[in-house]
Amino acid sequence: MPEFDPFQEEASETEVIALNATAEYPRPAGAKPNHAPLALRKNFSWVLVGTMLYAVCNWAMTIALAKMGTTKEVGYYQAGVAITQPIILAAMLQLRSVMLTDHSDKHRYGQYLGLRIVTSVLALAIMIGVALTYSDRITTWVVIVTGIGVCWDAISDILYGFVQRYQRMDRMGASLLIKGFLSIGLFIACYLVTKNVIFAVLGSAFGSLLTVCFWDIPTTISLARALKHSGKQGPMLQLRPTFEPKALWELTCISFALGCTIVLVTFNTYLTRYFVFGELGVASMGIYSSLAQLVNVVGTMVMSLVTAAVPPMTEKFRDGDRKGFLNLFNKCMLVAGALGAGALLVSVFLGHFVLLHLFKPVYAQHTSLFVWIMVVGCIFYISWPITNALTVFRAFKIQLWTAVASLVASLGAAYVLVPRFGLLGAAWAFLASMLVRLLFSAWAFAVEMKRNFPDLPALT
Repeated sequence: MPEFDPFQEEASETEVIALNATAEYPRPAGAKPNHAPLALRKNFSWVLVGTMLYAVCNWAMTIALAKMGTTKEVGYYQAGVAITQPIILAAMLQLRSVMLTDHSDKHRYGQYLGLRIVTSVLALAIMIGVALTYSDRITTWVVIVTGIGVCWDAISDILYGFVQRYQRMDRMGASLLIKGFLSIGLFIACYLVTKNVIFAVLGSAFGSLLTVCFWDIPTTISLARALKHSGKQGPMLQLRPTFEPKALWELTCISFALGCTIVLVTFNTYLTRYFVFGELGVASMGIYSSLAQLVNVVGTMVMSLVTAAVPPMTEKFRDGDRKGFLNLFNKCMLVAGALGAGALLVSVFLGHFVLLHLFKPVYAQHTSLFVWIMVVGCIFYISWPITNALTVFRAFKIQLWTAVASLVASLGAAYVLVPRFGLLGAAWAFLASMLVRLLFSAWAFAVEMKRNFPDLPALT
């Protein structure tokens, strides 16, 4: 029996016959082929539902462990997440965004997949090295097992890039739902059986592995085969991972700036919290961090929208359709601004009620802090579509310098404001950082519009 290759590029004769056979039966009226792009609204809905429920499942793991186990076990779990996330984030190099904006299809999809496999293996090796520096055996194993899980998630991420490129984010949303429910279910089951946090984390990692093997890979292959059968061709349909050193090095150089950018942006998000912890103590940091997390509620919606908008915006840009590109961009800006304004109004008029019922009475004493954090959130939401457009333009280096400028602004403002104004000073420092990011990004967007559409005015 010939060896099975899950990434084979051509369908076998039997598969072709089967596909032709199914073509003889007419589809119901109005039905689309299973490879046809979905509308932006449907893609947005799938990404939003999948992302939010996956985030809830991840949050529920901490809650479940807190109820079933001890505070020390929760600490082990959070240590594993805190140690592995920055490493895998740096290793991912934002490769999915680079692949989605490969306008000329210069590289094959298999080269992107190959680089992601290589960087994931290297990231796991680094995580293991870091884990072995701990004398506590439980911490060591939790970090290693958590690292294995996030590496499988990194493979899922680049597979999501394929379905995202062809605007079938229903498959990505379904994957997030499956992975979320599998991970939380196996996490709880393993802990109930073993009463051991290491095995609980192993269950979660196994959920990621099952999702990759039995959903992400099969659905990616089936979509590629359907696209080929419909007549589509090109290097992006060559799924088999390849490891040519020259191609991998080229992709690494291209994506390095964007990878560094996301690391700096993530670090900047936590910078003011470090100052609060150092100047005001752990209790104040708990209040500030809890309120700052509320920005992510609306942020998830904005992120889902811009994720769904990347492929059609890339198509408009590739075709030189300035009007269509700006139409999509303006829609994203309008929705992001409306969501931000809504969140700000809630914080102004219902802030005390929200904090009192979400947290404890002590949090409700910081309503003004909540309002200022939502102001930061508004600017953050508005800057996201602009950053997304710069990624479509492949303006990666300017995003890196914008992240550096934003980080420097945050560092300087926090150094001055937190000791003097406390928690409000931290919010103002974060606000200064976001304003710098917005101004730099808006300037870069105007420059890129003029450069990429030289025969037309930059903005109208």
